Amino acid sequence: MLMTRKFGKLVSLCGEHFRKWQMEIYMLLKSLKVGYVLNTPFEEVVYGEGLEYKGRLRKWEQDNDICRIHILHGMSNALFYFYERYDLASELWETLELWHMEITTFNVYSVCKFLQNKILDINLDGTTARMMKEGESSKDTSQEQREEP
Repeated sequence: MLMTRKFGKLVSLCGEHFRKWQMEIYMLLKSLKVGYVLNTPFEEVVYGEGLEYKGRLRKWEQDNDICRIHILHGMSNALFYFYERYDLASELWETLELWHMEITTFNVYSVCKFLQNKILDINLDGTTARMMKEGESSKDTSQEQREEP
C-alpha cells in the first residue's frame, strides 16, 4: 500500500502542543516505514547469525538514525541541543513522553495550588460564582456578600 500523504513543514516542538507534534512525527516515520524502531525492541528485530543478522542489524541502525534525525529535526533549537545526546530513537521518544507527562502534571498541580490559595469571582451569564481561599469558611463569605450593596 502506497502512502501518499503530503507532509508540509512540521511545526517545531517548543513545549506546546506535544500530542499533535508527536502524532505528526509518528505518521511521518510510519510513512517512511521506519516507525517500528520506536515500538519494537532492538532484540526482537536483530537476532541470529551470519550475513542475514548483519543485514538486519545494518537496516535497524539506519532506520534508527532516520527516526532520531526526524525527531530531533522537529524540535526547537533549545530542545534539540538538550536531546541530541540520545543515540536510540526509542529512548529519545520515551524521554520526550516522560518530559511531557511531567510538564502536564506540574501545570495541573500549579493551577490547583493557585486556585486553592486565591479568591476568584467568576461572572457567568450574570451569575457570580465565588471560590474561597483554603481554610476560609462559607459563613465568612456569605456574611461578606450580604454586606456588599
